[in-house]
Amino acid sequence: HWASEAVIDCGWGRLIFAHTFDDPESLIRVLRSEGAGRRDIAFYVADPHVLLAKAPFELFIDPSHTYRLDMALYRASRRRPSTFFVRRLGSETDAREVNRIYQLRGMVPVDSQFFWSLRDTRAIVCLVAEDVRTGAVLGTVMGVDHAHAFEDPQHGSSLWCLAVDPQAEHPGVGEALVRHLVEYFKARGCAYVDLSVLHDNEAAVSLYER
Repeated sequence: HWASEAVIDCGWGRLIFAHTFDDPESLIRVLRSEGAGRRDIAFYVADPHVLLAKAPFELFIDPSHTYRLDMALYRASRRRPSTFFVRRLGSETDAREVNRIYQLRGMVPVDSQFFWSLRDTRAIVCLVAEDVRTGAVLGTVMGVDHAHAFEDPQHGSSLWCLAVDPQAEHPGVGEALVRHLVEYFKARGCAYVDLSVLHDNEAAVSLYER
């Protein structure tokens, strides 16, 4: 059985696992404590219309699609990029570059010290794509291992904050980041990867559907 009222800090805000809450009121209480300049997300809300009806002037339903990739159905690509590679975020320089890309994409920036703290946790992993020639950070993605985040008996995982530098010249950076994260979680025994993407983000939707 999972931990009750599971919440994990992702730097840009809190990821709130709604299905670990016993009632809508307790979930609303946590959502009301969102910090300034942060973006909290309640995921796995079973009855969003009921939750919204209880606090219609405080909450909103994100206009996003959700996708699930079953690890049993995943097939690795035979193509491997030669102009860049994917690795774990490992320095304050990486953190600054990730924030630069977040800001270019209109996303919430993250305190650099938060990224440094990830070395002590198995619940969150942050990956970056690095240009082989210049060493520039081209993109990033964050993943959450649910078993370590809230003792998920289904051993799921989720993908968050995929972002590629709009000036990146190399094709396939986003796909490489997604595949690397999927393969990382598959190696750790995760059963699936879930994600949420804005309905009008056509490029990302196309990538995830592929």
